[in-house]
Amino acid sequence: MVFSLKAAAKAAALFSILGLSAAADMKLCNDGPFDKTKTVGRENKNLLFCDTKWDQGKTVTGIEVWATASHFKAIQISYSDGTKGPIRGDALNTEDKDGNWLAHKYISWKQSDPVRSVSLGSNILNNNDGLGVVKMEVGGQTLDAKSNVGTFNGDPQLVSSGILIGAFGSSGGFVESFGLMFLKTTVGKAEIVEIKIPQNLEELNKKQEGVEEFTVKTAQYKNSGKEGSGDQTFTFKSTTTYETSTSLQQANSHTFGAEVSISASASVGIPIFAQASIETTASTGFENTEVSQMGSTKKSADSLVFGQEGVLPPGKGAECKATAQRGTYDSDYSSRVRITLDGGQQFFLDQPGHVRTVGFSDAQVDCKVVDIQELDPEVPTKEIAGEKKDDDEKKDDGEEKKEEEEKKRAIAFKA
Repeated sequence: MVFSLKAAAKAAALFSILGLSAAADMKLCNDGPFDKTKTVGRENKNLLFCDTKWDQGKTVTGIEVWATASHFKAIQISYSDGTKGPIRGDALNTEDKDGNWLAHKYISWKQSDPVRSVSLGSNILNNNDGLGVVKMEVGGQTLDAKSNVGTFNGDPQLVSSGILIGAFGSSGGFVESFGLMFLKTTVGKAEIVEIKIPQNLEELNKKQEGVEEFTVKTAQYKNSGKEGSGDQTFTFKSTTTYETSTSLQQANSHTFGAEVSISASASVGIPIFAQASIETTASTGFENTEVSQMGSTKKSADSLVFGQEGVLPPGKGAECKATAQRGTYDSDYSSRVRITLDGGQQFFLDQPGHVRTVGFSDAQVDCKVVDIQELDPEVPTKEIAGEKKDDDEKKDDGEEKKEEEEKKRAIAFKA
């Protein structure tokens, strides 16, 4: 079987003509936070199209056109997320015996570049039955494409904020009608007012997903004192610092060119692992914790502090171990973003994101008393023996101290 690129391209173009390519709901081009240019050409209500992603916060950042002497045969827009809309019309039929286009042009720009001016016009020398002129100035560039319309340069159009968010019209074998959509005004604020996570916290804690136990510290103690020398006290304690972290990343850090932040008036919570007190029972688990900032990983140092005392009789040892739990939450989420235009209009978008948090529980300490010979020889062991002295030993010590003091006084007297 011979694969033909030309045949595949024709098939793709046919899919576009038949409206089988991915396209926006027509409602998105009828009602929204935008102003429309005038529609040029002759609208065919049976072949209407709507190309926009304004409901996802995406803008248009590129346009490609194919024109012959009689018509704009095809047009296609590109979005700020790097995707392209369907080719509207027929980008294969040049209507020229040599296969050449009268005009085949493409222009792209940064999302932050506003469109400065737009002119659109019908193909006035061919019964005004389609698009004939597209002129645009944006990002220091100019797109100037025409079918055979003589010196006609189209009519200037309203560009409002300069933020191009979509195109609409009708197309079959060529672009029969065409218009553009611009956001009414620039964006004042883009704020997250709600975050929805897919997991239920109760189930998450029940399954203990993302939770692991680790050893904070181990130590051994022994009392090697003689029998009758008395009990000795040991203290197992430590302060260990661990790094907790929170990372909250929107799939789109900017919406219509505005940076997305968390609303100061909203209560936005994400799961963070921590020690919690439930009635009289100490418990660990994930709990919703309010966050106020977006962006990369935010880290903070938390201390695991513990201490426990114990008593060892002579000949006994203690095996001590401190453990804690680390909880990692890593998941996609859906956020509700409130857009406030500088003109005062508000609307909402649903946008995805990803969250990752790392938290720790308090340390739990366990010390077990064993015979000295049962202590692990591989673990460092601290000797805490301090043998008690009998009365004779105490008396001898006292006499030695007395003699030493008398020697010091004699030396001082001679001096």
